[in-house]
Amino acid sequence: MTRPSRLPGLLSLLLAPLLLPAPALADRLDDLAAEIMQLREELEQNKIDDANSGVRINGYYSFDIITDSGAGRSTFRQHSFNLFVGREWDRWQVLSEIEYEDGVTVKEGTPNPDVTGAVALEYAWFQYQVNDAFKVRGGKFLVPEYWNAHHFAPVTMSTAPPLLVKKVFPDDATGLMLHGATYVGKVGATYSTWVTNGDSHAATDTSDHKGGGGKLTLNLGGLFSTTGRLDLSFFGHHTLRDYPPPAPLTPTQPVDITGLELQINTRLLELLAEYVHQDGASGPEGFYVQPAVRVSKGVRLFYRYEGLDRGLVTGTDGGMPIRHTGGINWRPQPNMTVKLEGNNTRYDVPAGTTVQQLLASVALFF
Repeated sequence: MTRPSRLPGLLSLLLAPLLLPAPALADRLDDLAAEIMQLREELEQNKIDDANSGVRINGYYSFDIITDSGAGRSTFRQHSFNLFVGREWDRWQVLSEIEYEDGVTVKEGTPNPDVTGAVALEYAWFQYQVNDAFKVRGGKFLVPEYWNAHHFAPVTMSTAPPLLVKKVFPDDATGLMLHGATYVGKVGATYSTWVTNGDSHAATDTSDHKGGGGKLTLNLGGLFSTTGRLDLSFFGHHTLRDYPPPAPLTPTQPVDITGLELQINTRLLELLAEYVHQDGASGPEGFYVQPAVRVSKGVRLFYRYEGLDRGLVTGTDGGMPIRHTGGINWRPQPNMTVKLEGNNTRYDVPAGTTVQQLLASVALFF
């Protein structure tokens, strides 16, 4: 709302010495002092209002339809309703994501309440930016493996994530992170390094053994005129256990995780590939290769070939499943994505077992 100008009143007060006798002048000076005090109070209030106006709330929503031959049924799933709450000022930033998954409902009950769905604080961190090459982040953050950092339903290519997601590499951690990016000519580099609680997922540490890791991405797309993006990433992470913890590992056994990522984008073609491995004979490993082609504006056809070896005792997790997925990803408008896909998964245990799924979803930012 535009406030009326106080300039005429102030001018008349300032010109009072030329127009008024001494007694009236004293009264006018008192009025001027009161006017200045009022303006000062309004200015301070405006500063408070401006400081609070930077808080932003937005989010995304997704709805799925899933037909699963293994389960022998079809289901509707109100998958996610996620809220981002954040604030930026000067060089500081605070950001969080709160997830309401599967139509969360809590009903009173005895001895325990009846709970469906899940509520989770995906991350909540503060950040101070010295410059583009040096940023400090603290709190609960996503470990920057590709599908962790791009898990938002309107962004992902498929409704179902790759098999390795959250099975080999931890999705989040609590601690401190340094990250940034720099370019030299046409070549760039993006880095992240972090130190976390020994068990990456723990809200508080149970020992002095810390976890941590790092990721280095070489941005090479500028070297090729036909390539919009060519990113090659190397990453590693150390923790006191893997996620989830398979036998025979114990919660106090150190685990090292390493991986590679490749992302290529051209005007018509895309390629995303990843390999992740945990050390040790029982350590799981996984991979996927996902090419895609743009067939028209906002429409992409994709295929994904993937496998996951959980490293567990044979028979407890179906051996090493191999999955083939094909589908279409359509973006009718910038904040909305419609997906349709089918997959076939072959398990080693029981021998020759296969499961088919047909999935459709709608996801949008708001």
